[in-house]
Amino acid sequence: MAREKTGKSVSVWNWIGTLLLAAIPVVNIITMIVLIVRARTRTRRNFAIAALALEVFFLLLFAAALVFFGEEIITWLQTVRIPL
Repeated sequence: MAREKTGKSVSVWNWIGTLLLAAIPVVNIITMIVLIVRARTRTRRNFAIAALALEVFFLLLFAAALVFFGEEIITWLQTVRIPL
């Protein structure tokens, strides 16, 4: 089996910085968009595309839960005495 040439590799510190930025709400979306547009390596671009796709999926899932179960969620929050 022949090995594929990988080109540039991404350092561990670079990945740590990327993951730290991806952990900050709102900043993560901006970071992923910037990485999709400006990443020099294929692995970082693919990571950004996958991460952004997951973020959008879970955001839509959360929005759907609020639309369909919003009243039940508010009722439950009131029973456990969490102030809104």
